[in-house]
Amino acid sequence: MYKVFDSTNQIIFSNKYSFPKAQVVRNQNDILRLNSEGIFKFLVISQNPLDSLFKWFSDCNIIEAAGGLVQKQNKFLWIYRDKKWDLPKGKLENNETYDYAALREVKEECGLDDYLEIDKLIYISFHVYKINNQRYLKRTYWYTMSYNGKKTLIPQKEEGISEVKWVSFSESESLASSSYQNIKEVWNASKV
Repeated sequence: MYKVFDSTNQIIFSNKYSFPKAQVVRNQNDILRLNSEGIFKFLVISQNPLDSLFKWFSDCNIIEAAGGLVQKQNKFLWIYRDKKWDLPKGKLENNETYDYAALREVKEECGLDDYLEIDKLIYISFHVYKINNQRYLKRTYWYTMSYNGKKTLIPQKEEGISEVKWVSFSESESLASSSYQNIKEVWNASKV
């Protein structure tokens, strides 16, 4: 099962009918028609959900990315970018693995050092966005990470990050609930 988020819709690609609040659709025209009726959660049934997802979004450029939900003792690392609390992530560079890119991006965006370690892969998110009339499908591999260093957090300003901070579990719950839908999914996956 895979979920894709765009500015208004959630499209679930699955081989099961186990999403009672999602409207089953076959194509983009179904979604446009149902959007006009106020419906924004959809289900595409397929024997191969990932293959169907990429066919569905074949008009998009694919962006591969990786990021992390970092924990230090009982605190979690959050960044503030574009007027929203978010988790650090970024695009893969040439010949990079997802886990290496996740470590590099978290270090760069937050000013951390080599005391950052990956624990495990917890979620793969998809979201669609548009820049200059070109659509992009971003696939992000999310890892839980641990940090045992003592570096002072430094936001990567050139990436639009204005603040980086460690917060408690309860504050993280609040930040996740007001963040992007895919970040809510990552946060919820970390609690399983």
